[in-house]
Amino acid sequence: MQPRKPRIVVVTPNFPIPEEPYRGRPVYETVRSLASMASVKVLCPVAKYPAPAWLHPRSYRYYPAPQSDFSLPNVDVQYFEYPVFPYLSRPLNGSLCRQKLMPLLKNEQPQLVLAYWLYPVGYAAVTAAKELGVPTVVVGRGSDVCCVDGIVLRQLTRRTLSQASHVITVSEELRRRAIQLGARPSRSKAVPNGCDLSVFYPAAKAHTRAHLGLPDSSEVILFVGRLVQSKGVRELLTAFEGLSAKRKRLSMVLAGEGDLEPEIVAFLQRTGLQDRLRVVGPCPPVQIAQWINAADLVCLPSYSEGCPNAIIEALACGRPVVSTAVGGVAELVNSRNGVLVAPRDAQALTRALDAALEGSWEAESISNSSRRTWSDAAQETLSICESVLSTFHIAEDRISLADDRAILPSTPQSQPAPTSF
Repeated sequence: MQPRKPRIVVVTPNFPIPEEPYRGRPVYETVRSLASMASVKVLCPVAKYPAPAWLHPRSYRYYPAPQSDFSLPNVDVQYFEYPVFPYLSRPLNGSLCRQKLMPLLKNEQPQLVLAYWLYPVGYAAVTAAKELGVPTVVVGRGSDVCCVDGIVLRQLTRRTLSQASHVITVSEELRRRAIQLGARPSRSKAVPNGCDLSVFYPAAKAHTRAHLGLPDSSEVILFVGRLVQSKGVRELLTAFEGLSAKRKRLSMVLAGEGDLEPEIVAFLQRTGLQDRLRVVGPCPPVQIAQWINAADLVCLPSYSEGCPNAIIEALACGRPVVSTAVGGVAELVNSRNGVLVAPRDAQALTRALDAALEGSWEAESISNSSRRTWSDAAQETLSICESVLSTFHIAEDRISLADDRAILPSTPQSQPAPTSF
């Protein structure tokens, strides 16, 4: 008889929705693989701000929680909303999320809760699971570990990390930061992201360029990610403008969307580079793989990262990377597959892009160095969860045994024989 699969409830705010089908794709891919190894239900909290749009944070696009008629392949997911107020409710968001999460967790009766993102969702999951008497594994993915602002939020994040049964991060650099914040070294581990190698693999540049309408003689820089300031898009535009005067065949493709789109339009109008820069919006993985294979290099000049899949997928396709030395990027990029620079430095980025375009790169060697799959990430995650469950049950048995001993009647001691006189 095969052992029963553990019953795991995943709690994460980073998951696809109809309006943003590629949101949280690394979490989705990991969970989809995990669902083939365990019994998995996903609960996805959606923060709901007051109705006036001007009260919403600029970096947050609110969409109503999808209803039951929305589904994702191979994953059982339920979305729910919880109320928040910009800035003022931040210290309370964990508790507000927990109030909505608790009845759903009770209904699912998990053996273990696996939370992706530390605060507020991880805090809600840890405190709710503790009340239900089940262990929690929390996963730090990037800015939830390294960009925690304010004493109160740091304290709440610290409580989340210290009270979790185990902490996973997507890079060793994030693990070190999590330990500094309160995670226990012996109960923390880095589990990097994976990649779908059936989609991301080297393909002929000429063929993909012909398919996408790119001149075969051009030099192409590709950016994949959200078009926001924290991804270094402004520095990338500055570097591209500087290089375009020197490299007449240079062009750039931005695959993503974000609040800097109007600024990009203004940049094109100012510089006259409309015929050399394309914004193609968010793309499905198959199309991203085509853009990567059509490019000469992939650039991700972020201010902060965890384990960026844009880089993993670029390397799997055999393309060199120019990126910033932040988060777990240095664990992926080295002198054989790319160039690293300091964040927020447009001049350094310009020099790095120029050097990378001049360099000679071995596509096959780059691709062979990046062969990690989503199944690998899911299997490592499951192993941690199973270890936590095993330890948790042993501890429960010891507590139960101690309780049993406490209520057993004491064994009467033998009385001394009466003394005869």
